[in-house]
Amino acid sequence: MRTACTQPPRCPFTFEDGDTLVLCTDGVIEPRSPEGAVHHLTERATSAPTSGPEALISQIHHDLLNHIGHEPGDDAALLAIERCGAHHLHRPHTTARPLDGRRRGDSGSKPVAEDRS
Repeated sequence: MRTACTQPPRCPFTFEDGDTLVLCTDGVIEPRSPEGAVHHLTERATSAPTSGPEALISQIHHDLLNHIGHEPGDDAALLAIERCGAHHLHRPHTTARPLDGRRRGDSGSKPVAEDRS
């Protein structure tokens, strides 16, 4: 008999502000150097300078090419996701004002006149 799961499974790791999650295909972890050495993605990714997901992917790609000495023969896809706090979110710039004509945080001022030129 099958029963439905009432709670999602617990995740074995935390993903906190500033952390980066790297996902890849087997084409990134299976290629070997001409001497037969395996590409150690985890070691290389954790020792790379942390200046954002784009730089990390670029570093891993460069390192992989140096390790195997040529373009990979298999598909090699990388995705890096960096978790940022709410204060880092890119919010759309808006010039809209509340219906009462006041600017945000300006509770005691007079309504702002619209420029109709």
